Amino acid sequence: MLARPALCTLIAALVLPILERRPDRGRAPDFFAATGEFFGRSDFRSPRWIRYFIQTPDPHSIHREHDVHRYSVSDLPVRHRQRATCRDSDTFAARRGFPRHNERKLGAMLAFRDAYDD
Repeated sequence: MLARPALCTLIAALVLPILERRPDRGRAPDFFAATGEFFGRSDFRSPRWIRYFIQTPDPHSIHREHDVHRYSVSDLPVRHRQRATCRDSDTFAARRGFPRHNERKLGAMLAFRDAYDD
């Protein structure tokens, strides 16, 4: 669970000095990162070619499909395509979320407890 925040911190520590040299001026990378996260979780079809470069909504819905809980999705999907850990799709998953509506267990998730199979 702590791997992603640690990775984001490491990337920020390496990228910010290269791009702007000052962490207080790191607003542009934050903006583009947030925009990418929003785009990947939107609900519209994306061009197939763009899926090789950024996370898009169609495959992300497969990642979040109800009762699937596999098929990784990355901000840089080329990595997952090389390792064959993703599943591409032109359609959205019919039902997304956790079993038994466990996505409503926000308190458990904020306490770093597994709410998927709870």
